[in-house]
Amino acid sequence: MSVKLLTDSTTSIPKSYLDENGIALLELLIEIDGELKKEISDVNIDQFIEQIDNEEKPYTTSMSSPQHVIETFNSIIEEGYSTILYPYMTSQTSSQINAVNIAKKRINGKLDIKYYNTQLAGPAVAPFILYGNKMLKEELSIEEITTVFDRLKEQIYTLGFSENFNALFRTGKVKKNLKTQVVSNVLNIKPLFQICVGKGVEGFGGGIGFNGAVKKIKEKIINDTDKNTIYNLILTHSHAEKNLKVLENEIKNIRNIRKVKYFTIPPVIVNTVGKGAIIATLYPIYETFVKK
Repeated sequence: MSVKLLTDSTTSIPKSYLDENGIALLELLIEIDGELKKEISDVNIDQFIEQIDNEEKPYTTSMSSPQHVIETFNSIIEEGYSTILYPYMTSQTSSQINAVNIAKKRINGKLDIKYYNTQLAGPAVAPFILYGNKMLKEELSIEEITTVFDRLKEQIYTLGFSENFNALFRTGKVKKNLKTQVVSNVLNIKPLFQICVGKGVEGFGGGIGFNGAVKKIKEKIINDTDKNTIYNLILTHSHAEKNLKVLENEIKNIRNIRKVKYFTIPPVIVNTVGKGAIIATLYPIYETFVKK
């Protein structure tokens, strides 16, 4: 059985890594200048990040079109694969799974699609793809892989902050009025959020300034992670290079970090978190976790 790994652009894994490892990609769509565009192939991410805070209204976004999924499936069939392993994001955050189901019906059984509900979203799904890629290369069965995934989902910790309230005001998640605008600006409050199993994205308050945000993130990591576990760290950001290194060092001071990967937040997520956001994802290192 030849198995192809499939993922979504919201994981933030660079396309160069996906291409190098033969991982198929479904891109979410974002409407720019009246045209729906694939958020990786059709959008200049750096330009998008730089201008996002100047927008008064949020961009319209949507899941991959069924036609895009069908085209992806047909390419996979042409490559000679018979099975797809698709660790998908929770429906609490996205209806992307619906487009995949529609495409599955239209290809008339030409591919065996193995779904795995990660119950997570965004960069919190990335460890499943990184793990899955290694396990497929080691020729583990899908049953063995999903057993590891079941343990892994409880050991992924993803949390972060936005630079300011601009994105929340723009998307309407926080009502913009004079009081909230003045308080958020004067105190330089940075909204904090986490990605939880089965719940999607949740806020957990705000940090006063960058140092205040880092302090609260460190407190959450100390409370929610195991001090005896060796972790890898993914830092996903929207043009926050300076603060990124500071946060990285602060996390390394409280947890044993083996490797660090740096990903850029894709446009659909930038649309909700704005420029200057950072998302940190900790997950156990492969070498010890998979061998348990």
